[in-house]
Amino acid sequence: MARKSRFVDVSTIEAIETVVWKTAFYLRLSDEDGENVEQNSLGNQRKICQAYFNKLEDVELVRVFSDNGYTGMNYDRPDFNALYDAVMNGEINCIIVKDVSRFGRHYIMTSEFLQRLFPSMGVRFISVNDDYDSLNPKSDVEGLLLPFKMIVNDSYVKDIAKKIRSSITSKMNAGEYLPSASSILYGYIRNPEMNTLDIDAEAAPVVVRIFEMRADGISFNQIADTLNKEGVPSPGRLRYMRGVTLHPRYATCQWSRSTIRKFVSEPTYLGQRIHGKIKRDKLGAKKTKRDRSEWQIVENSHPAIISQELYDRVQFVNEAELEKQSHYFRRAPVTGYREIFRDKLFCGDCGSRMISIRFNHRISDNKPSEIRYQCNEFLYSGRTRCFNHYTREDVLVMTVKNVINGQIKVAARIQTALTAYKKSKRGNPIADQLQAVRLRRKQLEVKIERLIEDLTEGIINHEEYEYAKRKYADEYDLVLIEEQEIEKRFKSQQESVDRAELWVESLKAYSMVPKLDKAIVDLLIEKIIVFPDNTFHIVLNFKDPYKDFAFLSDYLKTGGRSNGRSKKAI
Repeated sequence: MARKSRFVDVSTIEAIETVVWKTAFYLRLSDEDGENVEQNSLGNQRKICQAYFNKLEDVELVRVFSDNGYTGMNYDRPDFNALYDAVMNGEINCIIVKDVSRFGRHYIMTSEFLQRLFPSMGVRFISVNDDYDSLNPKSDVEGLLLPFKMIVNDSYVKDIAKKIRSSITSKMNAGEYLPSASSILYGYIRNPEMNTLDIDAEAAPVVVRIFEMRADGISFNQIADTLNKEGVPSPGRLRYMRGVTLHPRYATCQWSRSTIRKFVSEPTYLGQRIHGKIKRDKLGAKKTKRDRSEWQIVENSHPAIISQELYDRVQFVNEAELEKQSHYFRRAPVTGYREIFRDKLFCGDCGSRMISIRFNHRISDNKPSEIRYQCNEFLYSGRTRCFNHYTREDVLVMTVKNVINGQIKVAARIQTALTAYKKSKRGNPIADQLQAVRLRRKQLEVKIERLIEDLTEGIINHEEYEYAKRKYADEYDLVLIEEQEIEKRFKSQQESVDRAELWVESLKAYSMVPKLDKAIVDLLIEKIIVFPDNTFHIVLNFKDPYKDFAFLSDYLKTGGRSNGRSKKAI
């Protein structure tokens, strides 16, 4: 038997593309770390990740993601969401964490990422202190231990949460609990040494003035406008000036109607410390407003800024105004779609979020109350930035329903085309090209093998062998390049098929949308931009379904029939 040539082996090895791992560090720190805050500090986590990263080959650090102050049981974290988007967009294919608890402490959610999503996407996951690298087959044993560690982490954070909640409740009942400085009501400053609130000499006179103006019957808007014209720093701006708040948006924060309205109904100014207005029942649950009967009120816990007599006068004015409005405006309860459109609507003029407000018609109009969405920047700035424009919820709902129904119809057609594509005997042109070029490559490999045999048996001389080898080698290189290009096109096509199937599968539960719900809005819509002329730009999560599915054009035109006869084009 003739010897096997090593030429083919070398060419094949040279054609293998080295994988470069586009890497991200993920760091997280929260109050649940308790006494381990120093050990788990963001800086320490980064050093550990960096030291491990420096030992790896074929890696490129793309970005460092970090969340400070977020529990591991909550996966709605700003930088965690940014990391998820980067993975889904293909910008990141390797994640390094100090240990798996930094990634998350919820057993089911963390397992979903590490055992299903990341492996299916080819994403490498490294947990340094757990000695786990999903790329290393020897990590299997440690990988089996990960679920158990997740259960321990899950139980640990729930236990810590119970202890913290119990401790805070005890302090509240004893009047010893103080919130963070950024949560202290305007007019007071935090006194951690005495465990109480002190009067803020700069802001307290403004509080008294607001109450006095309201007691004289001045409207909320007029009070806000007066303070803004006089240049009195608003609560947000005052915190920014003192360095308590660092976000630049607060540098120009203005007084608003809602702020004044909140202040003049706040019993804290009477010296009462109030807890439990908004709270969650358990870890991970949504915070909800509580009835006044559930509040924890501690009397005389700090100095009062206003007197009971002034407070009562203001409440009398507030109630009289509400009574007066009830004769002119309907105040029927409105449920609407606020939760469905939360964080989805943005102003087309300034880019800020749109918030929901209830609009009450006059009784004479014989119309119920309705929900409108208005620019938050306009309201938040005391009507000094952007301008007054809004959209009615019923118009928004109708538009979104039409768009979603259109998507559902398109999905049905693409599903039919996909079915026809998979069953068709016409074949896939790209797959046929790939098969043909692979056949040519194998034929060249056989010819190269035979050259050695012909040289050994004396059929050709050395010069003829060198000439033929160079010729075949050049042709082989060109075929390899062509094969790689076709493989990329074939892979891209298969990814398009996968995306199409995912999209169709996601919409399979819907035929037409009788009523909007949060699930389908989150599934299909990334955001909605509302322009001043009351038009919308709806950005879809799945973008243009036809753009990636050009290879299905014949099947789409024939309505899924594979006989090549076109009756109706889309």
